[in-house]
Amino acid sequence: MNIPAAVLPFQALFAMSESTQTEVFAYLGFLGSGRPILNSDEAVRPAPQGAIVQDEENPADFTVAMARRLIADPISPKSLAVLRVIAESETPQFHLKDAVAAAPETESYSDLKGAWSGLTRRTRKILGDGTAELIWWDKEAIYDGETYVDHVGRVSPLTHQSLRTVLKR
Repeated sequence: MNIPAAVLPFQALFAMSESTQTEVFAYLGFLGSGRPILNSDEAVRPAPQGAIVQDEENPADFTVAMARRLIADPISPKSLAVLRVIAESETPQFHLKDAVAAAPETESYSDLKGAWSGLTRRTRKILGDGTAELIWWDKEAIYDGETYVDHVGRVSPLTHQSLRTVLKR
């Protein structure tokens, strides 16, 4: 399909109002963080085409467009169930026990090993970054005495909102 398009240099957004910046980024699949997306005091160095610059202190950021690629077919029912649990969480944090309960044919956390590795591979492929992580896990598991009970994971706020949007939560 051939549709006329306009090219807008990233730095041109400096001269635009905050509301225009927000509209442009929303159209492109980016979600605002409650602050101006750009301001003239910030140095803007666009990432390579299709890439998002990752903060080493947070899990990977996925825009709505990237989240659509993350859930695109083919995807296993277990992986999709995990992503739904993350999207349904009220915050970017979620509980492993909820993912285990939601995933088909899953009785323990070890039954999700393939889902986690599949999501990690897909995350790295989408981002073009062999070290990117979709999910960060708290270092400490939750135990009841010596019995493993749960683990808390989290995704970035942008990824959480993007998954909620794509999965209609």
